[in-house]
Amino acid sequence: MKQSAVVTILGVAIGAGIFGLTRTPSAAQRATGNWPDLTVLKQYPNPFGDTCGMEGKNRDGRVSVGSKAVQNALKNRFTLPETFTPMTVAEFRKLPTFNDEKWSKKAISIVLYVSDLHAGGTKGESANCGASNRDQIDAHIDFTPSGRELEKRDVIVGEVTERIRRLAAAGKLEFKKDGRAITDWSTKNLRRELLGRRVRVKGWLFFDDDHRLEDFSTDPNDNQGNTNWRGSSWELHPVMGFEILPN
Repeated sequence: MKQSAVVTILGVAIGAGIFGLTRTPSAAQRATGNWPDLTVLKQYPNPFGDTCGMEGKNRDGRVSVGSKAVQNALKNRFTLPETFTPMTVAEFRKLPTFNDEKWSKKAISIVLYVSDLHAGGTKGESANCGASNRDQIDAHIDFTPSGRELEKRDVIVGEVTERIRRLAAAGKLEFKKDGRAITDWSTKNLRRELLGRRVRVKGWLFFDDDHRLEDFSTDPNDNQGNTNWRGSSWELHPVMGFEILPN
């Protein structure tokens, strides 16, 4: 993959370890050859132009720096990990209640049900350079451990980003249903294909600090910050694969 000036400019703020996750092709990628370089999204209209880098942009149009740049770069990962480590729901619930770099460098596969799927970040997020078009922003997925109606404390969040959509459209990611490959990962089509289904979902682990006091893992009694609406601040972000299983 190309080593763009972005790495040089942000190396101090973000650190080589983070970009080691986002820019280094895995063995699988090297074996399959050309992997799209999505370090800078092009033809991606937003309030500040038609491109968006890994680090995103703040509301003033300036490139995000510091911890926000680190968080955005993790959200915007687009390379496959060496492996997706299987994890149970019980193991997921035991993840630490803080941003542990040991886990944010891992990718997992976990079996869950898709209980809701909708466009997320409709007001524009810094990771997406403020873009708010529903065809551009993340597909927000609420996963739960079983197909029945569950409490908010059971919700595990996943996000499909624009970079992931482009990889899927290029046939680089795995999602098959009834023997056919699903390459349209738009929010509308994912909802059509996945809602209510039991799936094995694969993705990078990410701790979303923005929701740290909105989850039952960190705030079990729901007496801090905003009202809790999820089980953990850990999420699969980005999601990089689906396998539909018998319900």
